[in-house]
Amino acid sequence: MTLQESSITQEATTQTERLKTLRAVLEETNEVLSADEPAGAKVWPSGFAHLDSLLTGGFRAGELVLLGGGPGLGKTTFALQVARNLVVSGHSVVFFSFEHDYHSLLERLIVMEAAEIAGPVAVQLPTVRQAFRTSHGPDRMMMEGRLFGTEGGVEAVEALEGYGDRLYLHRSSGAQTDVEVMRSTIEAIRERTGRTPFVVVDYLQKVKAAALPGDRRRSVLLSEEDRITVVVEGLKDMSLDLSVAVLALVAVDKSGLAAATRTRVRDLRGSSALA
Repeated sequence: MTLQESSITQEATTQTERLKTLRAVLEETNEVLSADEPAGAKVWPSGFAHLDSLLTGGFRAGELVLLGGGPGLGKTTFALQVARNLVVSGHSVVFFSFEHDYHSLLERLIVMEAAEIAGPVAVQLPTVRQAFRTSHGPDRMMMEGRLFGTEGGVEAVEALEGYGDRLYLHRSSGAQTDVEVMRSTIEAIRERTGRTPFVVVDYLQKVKAAALPGDRRRSVLLSEEDRITVVVEGLKDMSLDLSVAVLALVAVDKSGLAAATRTRVRDLRGSSALA
């Protein structure tokens, strides 16, 4: 058998495995329910009661949810809040960050956790950044020491240490991180921990559009609209194949940057692909 024939046979087998009769689905569902286990899609509650009510419980496996908005409106902060709420409740999360490095995300998480602890008087982001930049004595070399005396800062670091093993931060690259990289990362986390992580992509338009085999220049030649189509289809397929929920942040086009204008689908970059 040639390599090409083997590939065709494998693809045919995969397509057959995707085919089930309704009777098979009914039997599988009854088998799960009879074991007193939940049937249907896994749900990841966002931690925001009103949003979870609108989402009928939260983000569901097999769904790709898009969050669009202009720059500086808090898309990343919201996504981090959802991630924080999930890991606090025992879930795991993988955060693919194309916009921020590890330390920037850490600083935001400290401020976020401090606000949960100390409320409006909690330490703010400029103070956290200053504490990490400024030299201190030997008794203030660690994070807790640097944040000593701030409202909620020390307690925030302790809280992060409590759930740090369940939140995975992926420093993603527009030149290297495509959907297949994300897929393999999610599968590695699931194999290592036995848990299926909630997936955050910050942000969608920076995901690399993978080239087809034998066509390495494809992603370079694609228009932005076509490239986004490839990425969106890939993320949706991944959410279904791996039974994960994906929250992808989406940048707006110039039309969506006007002041006091509500963001609509047409304002998003690659709007027809996203719609």
